[in-house]
Order: sequence, then structure tokens, then C-alpha cells
Amino acid sequence: MPKTSSIAAHTAFGLILRRYRIMRGMKQQSLADLFGVRQSTMSKWEQGTLYISEERQAQIMDLISVYPSWIADSWLRRLVETSSQRVHVICDVSHRLLAASPSRVAEWGVTSRELIGQKLLQDAPDDIVAAEKHLLQGGAGENYLRPMIISTAGQRSGRYKVEPGRLLWEKLQIEDGSWVRLVTDLDPSTAPIGAVHLTAPR
Repeated sequence: MPKTSSIAAHTAFGLILRRYRIMRGMKQQSLADLFGVRQSTMSKWEQGTLYISEERQAQIMDLISVYPSWIADSWLRRLVETSSQRVHVICDVSHRLLAASPSRVAEWGVTSRELIGQKLLQDAPDDIVAAEKHLLQGGAGENYLRPMIISTAGQRSGRYKVEPGRLLWEKLQIEDGSWVRLVTDLDPSTAPIGAVHLTAPR
């Protein structure tokens, strides 16, 4: 039996699966077939009521994540890596870094080679981690596909540095139907039309 403290983690993973399925326009049975389980098992996973081992979760994440090689020759990577703005793109599921602009890499204080393919969230500022957790728990409601504005106090230590300011999160669908997230620094006076301000509860 799983520990009580793991219930929230399984609920969060279930939300990842459900969001992935909805964003890909898939039925539960189709996703169940992909993972080699019954539809009833898929339903319980999404609801967070059935235990999933960490090893099994890792296997599933490998199946549904986007990797740098997928956009190696894409227009998206070229646009990001030649942009004069501080911008980067990550897998919307795993938060693996797929591409980054020169000014973003300079902000981080590392080379892009050090972070490409790495999961950025585990070393992100606390306020970004809190915003992501709030989003995962349904904090944006039906607005999770809309552009979102997040404020961060930044961080000067850790694996990479982050300047304080506002970030714009935008979801983009690439050629194979997978979703990635474009992260752009916003000027203080900029307010993109239709963007949702995402604020995690304190």
C-alpha cells in the first residue's frame, strides 16, 4: 500500500495524464492502449485513486515527453536560438529544456549544452515551482491553454540564475501534436491581450 503522503503526488500525476490526453484529443481507451493497460486502470490513474510506482511513472513520462531531438531542425528552435529576447522553450509535460536564446543562456550563467534536455523545474525559483504546482492542481481552470503571466523574485544561486521580473508562458503545438511551452521575459509595461495572471496561493 502507498503511504498517505504519496496521495497528492499520484493525484498530480493523474492530472498530468488527463491534461496530456485532453490536449492531444485522445480518448481514455487510446491512452490506455498506448500504456498497455485497461481503460478502467487509466481512469483510476487520472483520478489519482490507483497507486503508480515511481518506476512506472518514469516510463510513462518517457513516452509522453518531448525531447530536444524532436525539434532539432524545426522553425521553433531556429526562432528561439536567434531571438534577441530572453526566451526559452520546454516540454510542457516534463519541463525538459528544448532550446534557449543567447540572452537567456547569458542570464542563466551556464552554457546551453549544460541544460539542454535537463528538467528545469527541479531547480527553478520557489515562486515558479509554486505557480506550476498551482497550475497542475487546476488553478487556471479551463484557461490552461491560454497564455499566462507569472511573476518571479528570481534566484541568484542554484544550478542556474534567474532575474526577477514577469514571465509569459505560452503553449504551442508542434508537428507531431505534442505540446511545448514558450517562456518569454516581459517588459514591465507589457500586458499581452488575453493572457491570464497566474498567482499561486500563499
